[in-house]
Amino acid sequence: MPDPGIEGDWEARKLYLLRGGYHAVWTVSPLGDSWDEIRVVEQPGAHCCGCVPNPCRKTHKMKRTGDDEWKGRLGGKPIALSITTDRSYGT
Repeated sequence: MPDPGIEGDWEARKLYLLRGGYHAVWTVSPLGDSWDEIRVVEQPGAHCCGCVPNPCRKTHKMKRTGDDEWKGRLGGKPIALSITTDRSYGT
């Protein structure tokens, strides 16, 4: 399958009321030659609670479960990545 348009760096933010929030950049890449499996890696500089550095960066490996969806588990918790909009702005 060709690149579904998700390869590269993505900014992630989650705001918490009264506790700051989480901010990080994640890099998405295929595992091997196809997009049937992907790796999502948290980059240095991630922080939570507004300014607390994240000393333990995470790496997620996920398998394709649909046309625009990948799922996996980390620490017993389910994780997923889904394409929800067309990113071809202005093309």
